[in-house]
Amino acid sequence: MKTDFPAVPMTTNKKTFKKYAELGKKLIDLHLLKNLPDDTKIRFSLAGIENNFVIAKIEQSGEKLFLNVVGGKTITISGVTDDIYNFEIGSYRPIEKWLKYRIKDSVSLCISDLNHLKNMIVSIKETINTMQEIENHGETYLQ
Repeated sequence: MKTDFPAVPMTTNKKTFKKYAELGKKLIDLHLLKNLPDDTKIRFSLAGIENNFVIAKIEQSGEKLFLNVVGGKTITISGVTDDIYNFEIGSYRPIEKWLKYRIKDSVSLCISDLNHLKNMIVSIKETINTMQEIENHGETYLQ
């Protein structure tokens, strides 16, 4: 966008247009954290964590994200793959950026903040799936 406006290819095929419009609408909803699917694979383990806590450090390994909390306890989030954690929008990774700002400012978080983080994770996971679905259609929009 720094050098030119994004191009939106058009098609004269109504069926193809409708398919891509639906996928585009799905992406918009995901990025606005609306109409998110219920993902039971993304779960929190909050053993011994109080309602207000401050994150000291982030670690991601395999399919787990570990939030080391001030005081020595850990919140474990299952279902966060490397692809999800390392997903980039522009030049930054949203999950990491959201967490690092809270670490930097020693923000006291609560369960509703973890629910927001879960929504971000679900949104990114579904965005990756939707992007793959768009790629699988190939360039049928040119027909």
